[in-house]
Amino acid sequence: MGRCGVLQKVLGKITHRRALKFIVTDIVIGSVILVIGIGIGIAIGNVLKTKMKKELIYSPDNIDDELQEEPDSDTTPNNYDMYLFNVTNAEGVLRGERPVVRECGPYSFKLYTMWLNATFSNKNKHVTLLTRSIYVFDKERGGPNPFTDRVTLLNLWYLAYIGATGSEANLLVLMTGGVLASINTQLTSEAFQMQVLLATAATMVDTVRTTVVSSAYGTSFYGIWANYTVDPPSFPSNMRVAAVTGAPSGLSYAEALRLWDCSSSVSFCNTNKGATLWATAASGDTAAASAIITATGISTAELSAVAAWFMNYVSNSATPYVLSTYGISQLADIGYVQFGYGTPLGGVSVSDLTGLAAPLEIAIWASRSMHTTFTLSVAKSKSILAGAYSLGTPSNLVMFSTLVQAGNFTTVASLWGGLTSTEATVVLSFALQSCLPNFAVPALQQVEAEGGGLFSTRTAGQWMFATNADGTPYADPLVSLLLGTNTAWGLVGNDTTVATALARNSTQTFNTGKKNLKDMWQTVAYNGVSNLTFWQQPVKVEGTDGTRFKPFLTSTGSLDKPKVYSNDLKRPMTMYYRKTIKRHGIKLYRYDVDRDGLKRDNDTYNQNIAGFFNMTAQPSTMGAPVFASAPHFLYVPDETWLNNITGMSDPDEDLHATYTAIEPLCGNTMEAKSRLQLNIYLDQSWTDVRLGTLHTGITPRSMIPVYWTDKWGGISEDDANDYKDKVLSVDDMAQVILLACVISGTVLLIVGLTLLALWLASRRSAAAAALSQSSVRNGLRFVILHNIILTRGEPVGNAGVEVLQKPQGNAGVVGYVLFPLDERLVVLNLHVGHLVEA
Repeated sequence: MGRCGVLQKVLGKITHRRALKFIVTDIVIGSVILVIGIGIGIAIGNVLKTKMKKELIYSPDNIDDELQEEPDSDTTPNNYDMYLFNVTNAEGVLRGERPVVRECGPYSFKLYTMWLNATFSNKNKHVTLLTRSIYVFDKERGGPNPFTDRVTLLNLWYLAYIGATGSEANLLVLMTGGVLASINTQLTSEAFQMQVLLATAATMVDTVRTTVVSSAYGTSFYGIWANYTVDPPSFPSNMRVAAVTGAPSGLSYAEALRLWDCSSSVSFCNTNKGATLWATAASGDTAAASAIITATGISTAELSAVAAWFMNYVSNSATPYVLSTYGISQLADIGYVQFGYGTPLGGVSVSDLTGLAAPLEIAIWASRSMHTTFTLSVAKSKSILAGAYSLGTPSNLVMFSTLVQAGNFTTVASLWGGLTSTEATVVLSFALQSCLPNFAVPALQQVEAEGGGLFSTRTAGQWMFATNADGTPYADPLVSLLLGTNTAWGLVGNDTTVATALARNSTQTFNTGKKNLKDMWQTVAYNGVSNLTFWQQPVKVEGTDGTRFKPFLTSTGSLDKPKVYSNDLKRPMTMYYRKTIKRHGIKLYRYDVDRDGLKRDNDTYNQNIAGFFNMTAQPSTMGAPVFASAPHFLYVPDETWLNNITGMSDPDEDLHATYTAIEPLCGNTMEAKSRLQLNIYLDQSWTDVRLGTLHTGITPRSMIPVYWTDKWGGISEDDANDYKDKVLSVDDMAQVILLACVISGTVLLIVGLTLLALWLASRRSAAAAALSQSSVRNGLRFVILHNIILTRGEPVGNAGVEVLQKPQGNAGVVGYVLFPLDERLVVLNLHVGHLVEA
């Protein structure tokens, strides 16, 4: 075969030019498919992001579609259940017994939450939404009727006032301030002014009558008073009926005598009741007129004539007399004269006339209780009852009491019209020794009797919404006493009308995600507040409202730790990934509340009992000892708290845990259960001090449950199918294309690179074999290679000419180049510069 034949046989086994072209083509195609797949994935992802920005990021252009005042058939409500812990041994708890409770409910409602209006700010990066929440009783779920079930609970409103004032003793002082305010109102009322004027007129006419009768006229006075049309000598003209009516009254002598019997309750000169009865009859009251006519036997016309005369005397004689006698310029000050001097009722207290337990006037009280004569000027009386620091304002009364007991009479004098130390001491004694026991304590006892005490029994609907079955407001008796009968507070704010929602003005400010999608739905402020300063250190309002989160969560969800802002707890709550679940074929990431927030020794939130959220610092609790927890004390490590309650079952995570299940692509919550329980914690400071005035037997360290709520909901099957068709199908298609391209491109790349590696290995082996059979001509080594594509070396000018290798040990030879020629190659000695033909 010869040397050339051997080489041809050996080199014929090496991959030829077409093989290399195939390998290169395979690698290029694989790379292109891989790049296309990644590009399609990125492009579809960008399309989805763009669409989400358009759909999810609210702006003034699209927010109107989301605003809604009233729910309609397209409005999807959440389910809301409330459970109340009925205390069946309330009286026993007050004696130190362990609380026995019975869980009542669930009281089931449909909760509609809507946005009424939106306000954009910060270049549309923030939007403030005014919300309306409507609770509609859900009869279909078959729970008990909240407006017929009666439940006994610890009264949060009573405890709130104790917390706000510091103790029951201070609450009584607060109520005493209310008593003083009521005294001021009563003594300055038009009714009291008229009462004074009527009593004064009655006294004046009787005095004049006595003077005239004892003079020359004697018993003829009665005839002159009743029927004379002219004035006899030295007879007062204002003491004749005809001087006012212009005609005789027609009264007989006997009738006149009966009318002037001042001991009779139907006589106009009777300062107690008679004068008032005549004024009432003069105003047109038929019952008063009938009483007078029946008792005296006079006619209607006679009554009218006498009534006209008497009221004229009140206006034109008694009124000027009162103003001039007591040195006042307006009738409104008559009450302060009565308060400080016990006149003009002449030592008769308003309480004597109305049946109250004690005098309303400080002068009369001091005379009767302290057996001393005590008076206050009109200016000083006005200062303590109606001045800038009126004692009718509870905080002012507390300040006044503190200053007087500390002996700081200089400040007292400067704030309360120049009161002397003696006057200030008597005023405080009047407040605490008369107003408090005689009016404040009975008022509080009445409040308890009406259901406004420490324990209260009312319907579940009254507890929840401060609403009666007929829809009228229900006001806690204590709240009504202190704030007015129109004040109604419930455990839940139910916006039954748009006006109610506007008045409540519950707003949330969110980040729209305009600048960065990861900030979407992050709460910026709640009710205009962005930093909560009532905690031990400021706490930033952050986290979503729990219904929406940022889109594009991580592939497993475990790397994301979304935050939720809880307005109930007034703090952000971190959620942690629990597991991946599916609902109606949609993959969801379930997140549970991070239990680290329930650990004790959390200084920021005054956390001092493991498993409980301390809420006493929140302004809305008004200092009531409110502690929240998971229902049935779930996650509370110390079982003592549960064991101290009889009737509350053990916790169950399936029934009592809170979680949120988020669709990772859009960040929408598609299933959630939010559960929270409110409890009252009565530690020793409460049982011994704050409640120690009226309730002295409660066992310290009692954690008494009040209620728990379960707000839950999830996407319906129809909505899930719609979501999958419109959103997830596009994403799934992108994922399929991306996966197919990545797999096929990767396979082609791996195959191509593997073949290339094998080809290079075989090429190096063939070249080595060929060189081992090479020849030397003119001192140069060369080989004959047939149709071989050479890949090593550099081109030297002519197409297809490449340097094969550099010879070893021959400095004079630059190297060999091979040139294909008639199935043969020639060797060119670059150093010599001529061709050597093989």
